[in-house]
Amino acid sequence: EPTRLEQLTLRALAEGIITPWEAEELCPGCTASGEAEEPEPGGASLPSEFLKIEKSERSRLMAGASKMAEKAYQENPDLNDFEAFGEDDLLD
Repeated sequence: EPTRLEQLTLRALAEGIITPWEAEELCPGCTASGEAEEPEPGGASLPSEFLKIEKSERSRLMAGASKMAEKAYQENPDLNDFEAFGEDDLLD
């Protein structure tokens, strides 16, 4: 059974929030291959860098990321099999 760290890492990966390399740094062995190449320099790794990209390119990247996330959630129902908040995390 996946740990909470693994679930959250895979969710962030599926949503395109982190790269496979970052997922392996956070939770070694949690990606499908267990290995991820270090990202090539030049990509937008920070939100501020992403916002500097032309709007049409950002839209294209976000559309691709959303399709990847949708596919990941459809293929792996375990990604949806946890509660985001515990009973003590929310105020009444």
